[in-house]
Order: sequence, then structure tokens, then C-alpha cells
Amino acid sequence: MTNQTVTELKALTSQSAIDNGFDVTGFKMFTHLDPLSIQINIRHENPDKKVTIEDCTDLSKYIYEVIQNSSIINQPFTLEISSE
Repeated sequence: MTNQTVTELKALTSQSAIDNGFDVTGFKMFTHLDPLSIQINIRHENPDKKVTIEDCTDLSKYIYEVIQNSSIINQPFTLEISSE
């Protein structure tokens, strides 16, 4: 996987999080795993709010669909969203 692909994927997922009221605080890809693993840490844009399990679940579904609909990667992957 090229650095450009990772950069594009990070930008796509960050924008998707922002669109839903979150900031991405961490982004990791594990390309040596099968399937590829993407791990994203988030926090609310509002520092007074805590990230809930429901937030992670909802954002995971949204970001997964955004990645699937993009042409950035065309291989199976897992996606993990968690708070910092």
C-alpha cells in the first residue's frame, strides 16, 4: 500500500468524522494483517462530551460505507473506531 493511499484514506476518514461532530486523534493501518485493519481514535468536537459506544458504532457504520464507496482501497478490511 502506497503512502498516497494511506494519506487519502486518512483524509477521507478524518473528514467523515468531522462531518459527524468528531475529531480524529489517531489513525493506524495494519497492512500486514489479512484482512487489512484500520483503527481510528476519535473525540467529540465539544470537549465537554464523552464518546459513547453508540457514537463509535454509528460512526463506524458511516465511515465503513464511505470507504466502501470510494476507490481508495479495493480489498477486504476491518474497521475499529474507539475513543482516546
